[in-house]
Amino acid sequence: MTNSDIIYSGNARVYLEGKGALQPVDVSDPNCYTYFVGSVESAIKIKDFRPEPIHAAEAKIQNKLVGEFADVFNQPAEIEIIEEDENIEIAMRPGKQDSVSPILWMGVIYDGKMPVHKITWEALKPIRDDATAFAVLVSD
Repeated sequence: MTNSDIIYSGNARVYLEGKGALQPVDVSDPNCYTYFVGSVESAIKIKDFRPEPIHAAEAKIQNKLVGEFADVFNQPAEIEIIEEDENIEIAMRPGKQDSVSPILWMGVIYDGKMPVHKITWEALKPIRDDATAFAVLVSD
């Protein structure tokens, strides 16, 4: 029997932290790219249905991206965070720009150091001895 909880459903501002923050695992569907935060070992899965980040990821894969992938990925999203046992799935669809939605902050912590923010929800998953994948919902 699995235990599944919806942690959050609604608009969010998105912030991707650092190099190696996303590990693509399925980029075959042109309408949904699937990633893990840091690596598969994190069990933090991202399913991104937003067209612009999908196009930027495709351009990055083909070495045709001008600028930074994170600049395109870091756009508002309508998100749903589901936690099932030890697994987390975050679905991202086009959202609206505002300054009151929480921030979905994701990336990899190195050397156990993470900046301080007012955190509403967090998932921290070790992926190596020196690295931890994270997804955090930050409120202002």
